[in-house]
Amino acid sequence: MPLKIMEPAGLAFATIATIDLLLQKGSQLARRIEDYKNLKNVVQDIRFLSIESSRTKLREQLLLGQSICKTTTNKDIAKHLDENFQEMQILIYDISRLLDELAPDAVSFFSFKKKQRKVEARVKSLKYLQEDFFEHVVIAQAKTILPSARMLSTDSFKIIDEIETFTDDVRLCRCDLVQQMGRITKRLGPFLIENNYAENKKDVERLAEILGSAKPSSGILDFVGFRKDSSRNARSPYELVFSVPEDTSLKGSLQKALQESVSSPPSLNSRVAMCAQLASAVLHVHGELGMVHKNINSNNIVLAEVTTGSGAAITTDSALFLTNWRYARDESASTDLSGACNWASRLYQHPERQVPRAEAKYFMGHDIYSLGVCMLEVLLWKPLINSTNGEPKPSMLLQDMVKLSKVQFAATDIDMEDEEDEHGESSEETVLRHNLVNMDGKVMQNMIKKMAETTLPAAVGDTLTQVVVTCLTCLEGNSAPVSFSQGDRVEIGMKFITFIKSLIEAVQV
Repeated sequence: MPLKIMEPAGLAFATIATIDLLLQKGSQLARRIEDYKNLKNVVQDIRFLSIESSRTKLREQLLLGQSICKTTTNKDIAKHLDENFQEMQILIYDISRLLDELAPDAVSFFSFKKKQRKVEARVKSLKYLQEDFFEHVVIAQAKTILPSARMLSTDSFKIIDEIETFTDDVRLCRCDLVQQMGRITKRLGPFLIENNYAENKKDVERLAEILGSAKPSSGILDFVGFRKDSSRNARSPYELVFSVPEDTSLKGSLQKALQESVSSPPSLNSRVAMCAQLASAVLHVHGELGMVHKNINSNNIVLAEVTTGSGAAITTDSALFLTNWRYARDESASTDLSGACNWASRLYQHPERQVPRAEAKYFMGHDIYSLGVCMLEVLLWKPLINSTNGEPKPSMLLQDMVKLSKVQFAATDIDMEDEEDEHGESSEETVLRHNLVNMDGKVMQNMIKKMAETTLPAAVGDTLTQVVVTCLTCLEGNSAPVSFSQGDRVEIGMKFITFIKSLIEAVQV
């Protein structure tokens, strides 16, 4: 039976019954699409109408958008939300009509494929409208809510218990959000909580304002707000709170996953998809948020499992999210020249940032270098660092890198017996760990680059090898069609990541 829908109503004057009818028709449409075996590639795009919790969230956003249309003095935003709402109604009706015409015995094969492509295009347009509506609701709220309103009181947000500690600064907790914050509706469930070491409230308010504008599905968890609580960590009076979607289960840091499942890696398609997600996340941080992360490494990336579909069509995919925003700042803001000294941190930092007094201010190119190191780990599914009782140790991959590059270390007078007792590592690992601290940054960069050039081609192919090497040499200006020495660093950084994404997408199946 075809879905019937009334003439599209304007959002400002739509009744609650009209909004509920739209969601009901949308739910019916989603079920019809799930039943078509030839439309499986758009089932995920329509899940915001097939899953009850997602429809509930959409309903709340539509009602919030309606309130904005009635009260805002910004006519452009009101007009945009109203037109968006009407277009969603029209698309639901149009997709339903096309599905009626998709009966295989009613059309020729070529006509069937043509209509199928139209359905797929309109479903993707509907998904875009939904995301665009959410984004403009958040924009409208941001224009009327002060950054300090992002501060969570003990009455509005309560930690029930801790589920798991991912790193020293990141933990997963079960919490109760008792009032809506931006696009995050009130709920009881898992939230990611990070320590933040901002020296004053204005700094954390500015970071909260930026993170609150991040788009959903950007490789960044939905930001809820920040809270003040120095009882757990006296050096970190503030905590950042992120919502975990109901269809997402956080599994811990990427570094931990690499260490624990090195013998059973995900499929190559899955690993390539993770690299695409990371590139998209970094592009969003740089382009949309105007920030640099400054701390991208596999310990600050969370691995998640995302469930899609319903019934017999349920599938589970891996996803990655950037975390630990303690060093993040505006790209144009001033920065100190403190570099990375810890050997484990230096592995992910460009040589310019690997000394106590860094040679250059941090900018987007340095994040891109870190991205390249992380993608090397993901594609090989091997960590550079193993962690034992919180103590970082050189992994087998890192030891192989040193052997492959034939790096010569100076003699050391380490007391091997004491080191083995303290860290539980071999004398070879102990010597390597101590010498990594003093390794020249360029030597470290070339060591990682050589490993990529030697091991990746046979494992993942030439194109993905080019992706990693291009990131690792992004500041040397000899491996990509754009160079950071050729103009505005922000514009060049966005072009660079876009180029990297295009290479990854070219090999995605």
